[in-house]
Amino acid sequence: MSVPFITHALTALATAASSGAPDACTDPGAERVFSRPVRGVRPGARRFGRLVLNPRAEEFRSYRGQEYPMPAGRKVRAAADGRVFYTRVNGSLAKDGFPGRGYGRLIKIRHGCGVSTRYAHLRKFLVKEGDYVKRGQVIALSGNSGGSHQPHLHIEVLVEGRPLDPAVAYGASVGTVAWIHHHRKKEPLLLAPLVHVAPGRRGFGRRLHPLTKRYADHQGQDYSARPGTPIRAAADGLVYYARVSGSLAQKGKPGRGYGRLVKLRHAHGVSTRYAHLQRFRVRRGQRVRQGQIIGYVGNTGGSTGPHLHFEVRVEGRAVDPLEALGRPLSVIGQACEEVEEVASAGPEASVELAQGNARTSPRGGGIPRSTLALAAPVPESSGRVGVASPHDLAQASGGRP
Repeated sequence: MSVPFITHALTALATAASSGAPDACTDPGAERVFSRPVRGVRPGARRFGRLVLNPRAEEFRSYRGQEYPMPAGRKVRAAADGRVFYTRVNGSLAKDGFPGRGYGRLIKIRHGCGVSTRYAHLRKFLVKEGDYVKRGQVIALSGNSGGSHQPHLHIEVLVEGRPLDPAVAYGASVGTVAWIHHHRKKEPLLLAPLVHVAPGRRGFGRRLHPLTKRYADHQGQDYSARPGTPIRAAADGLVYYARVSGSLAQKGKPGRGYGRLVKLRHAHGVSTRYAHLQRFRVRRGQRVRQGQIIGYVGNTGGSTGPHLHFEVRVEGRAVDPLEALGRPLSVIGQACEEVEEVASAGPEASVELAQGNARTSPRGGGIPRSTLALAAPVPESSGRVGVASPHDLAQASGGRP
């Protein structure tokens, strides 16, 4: 049975960061807590790590921040306390019928511990360089400047110049965000199995099966690609399965199951599956490195067209691959363990999860896919069971709720 993966599992490291970890930040202001830069606006489709098409370069690139579509003129707020060190036009503005380029009107704020934030495509600045701003203070109005396709806010969180998922930062302290960054540098991340190929519409969750015409759980993510496209290992691991699962099409009869299937076992109980392959490039018992070619896209088994079916599992239980990609293996494994603990904690934890975030798994069943700090333990003094809220994280970090 599939388990929705928790987007913000990286905040599970908040407890370690606030309890004297060797590389925890001790700068003044490390306890400052992050919040969302806009109110009453849901994130758009462009999220951190997702492949988006760059129309100028005509290629797919990994998105570095978070998009918030909204009408021009909405208030943009500082995500955390800090000092403004950049309020200028980055790139160019639209002029004489020519489109703009780059970030457009851009604000950069430095928060300490090497952490900074960027707010792009603004209409108007309400602060200037050198100003000290408080969390929640209005710093600009949203707009459509620079290389923007519609009025929206683009926010980035960077640690020592490297981008970090903004969703991970919300509710965590500046020191915690810096600690997560240093942890990430020490451990490889789970990478997409295809290069420059965007995920298809058939994603993780319940859907109508194209062959059986019945609703069933789709436990992975499909990538449509040309036959023969190289498939790469998402992480270092051991090949423990490389053969036909189900049957291949023959004598006019369609195939069944996964077709040619490769299974890799990685660290921390994480495994990955690559299905419907045209042919194998590895054999059972072989060790592979991240990025190594393990097979080629095909149309074998119960498939309606050439594509790769990619699964991520933790101790045999499926999680959403798009939520797992770009995360350290240890965090993926830890998050799934915490999901199981919450599920076994009874109705109180489930009610709290539902109140914490209305965005649930497909067709409304089970645990929310995007619950802040699910894997962080609730302080005993709170008297509650289950998961940590942003308020709990702030208390654990010594900051404000």
